[in-house]
Order: sequence, then C-alpha cells, then structure tokens
Amino acid sequence: LATRARALVVLGRADEALEAATAAIAVLAEQGALDEGDMRVRLAWIEALVATGDAPRAREALHEATALLAERARKLGDDGLRASLLERVPENARIMSLARALG
Repeated sequence: LATRARALVVLGRADEALEAATAAIAVLAEQGALDEGDMRVRLAWIEALVATGDAPRAREALHEATALLAERARKLGDDGLRASLLERVPENARIMSLARALG
C-alpha cells in the first residue's frame, strides 16, 4: 500500500495516493509497529498529505516520524551508524529532507 501510494503521488494522482496511504497508516496503527518498512508507510502518508495540500497534517506526521527516527538514532552507539540511519536509508533521508523543507 505504501509503495502504491508513493507511485500514485509521482503520477499526480494525489487523491488515490491518499486513499492508499490512509489504508497503509491504518494497518501500521493497528499493528502498533512493523519489523520492517514502517518508515516507508510513514513517508507515503506524509507525501500523500503534501500532495493533497494538507500541510498541517503533513507537518504533524513529519514531527512523529522524525521523533521516532531520532529515538532510533539515539539507541545506536556509533555516530557513523546514526548518520547512516538518517542519511543513507532512502526513506529516512527523504523524511528528514521533507522535515527541513516543511519545517
């Protein structure tokens, strides 16, 4: 669902992207966490919100995502690993980039 949402954003089909992202974020909320891919879901949600012009909710979702990333980064004992988590994992890097852009 998250991958579909992100593709729909790129295709300019924002309303459909938001529908897919909403379904993906609902699964994440129901599960509480995912072993892998939760940031992909959060990014799809953020990008769909941005694409549909819902900046306030996008900022809120960005705040939540960056807080989770910061928490995960703090748990890593090495500065290089922390930087890698935030800058080299594509979904995480995109979230951080959007956070800087949207404030």
